[in-house]
Amino acid sequence: MIIIKQVLALAMILAVANATAIPEPMMIEGDSLVERNADGASELQKRQCSPNGCTCAVNTPQGQYCGICNQVTNLGSGGIDDVYECNSGGGCCDYGYRTSCAQSGTPCG
Repeated sequence: MIIIKQVLALAMILAVANATAIPEPMMIEGDSLVERNADGASELQKRQCSPNGCTCAVNTPQGQYCGICNQVTNLGSGGIDDVYECNSGGGCCDYGYRTSCAQSGTPCG
């Protein structure tokens, strides 16, 4: 009887752990980070976030922002359709052009 209780307790713990797993980030198909290989499957390209003289508003939450967003206060050598990584200290780097920034101005945080 004790073994059955232990097995049930373990099963419940595993079920909760599985239910709270963090999902994988989703990539928008129109995004320039998605590339199709010869088989038609999507492959992500790695991109470096390059310091380019851009700045963000101080106390901006860490995250990605399009150049059109108010959080990006100086584009540096980048463009309005680029996506920038901001930090709370006003630091910034540029990932480069992003389709979603050009089409809808998102993400803004």
